[in-house]
Amino acid sequence: MFRVTKAEEQAVRLVMRMAIIACKVTLADLAEAENLPEPTVAKLLGMLRRKGVVEALRGRNGGYVLSREPAA
Repeated sequence: MFRVTKAEEQAVRLVMRMAIIACKVTLADLAEAENLPEPTVAKLLGMLRRKGVVEALRGRNGGYVLSREPAA
């Protein structure tokens, strides 16, 4: 048996939410949808970006997208 930390569970929830949405999503939208504080979501998305799970889109119309198709 293995243990999943709270941060790992939250990160998985964020990725699952992004897979369901299947388009660009903002940090604020994810925080609201998962009922998490924005700083927590920002930290988790940063970790996921460094590991290549998500990509950050900069600019006024920026946000986050999954690096690969959800089916992959």
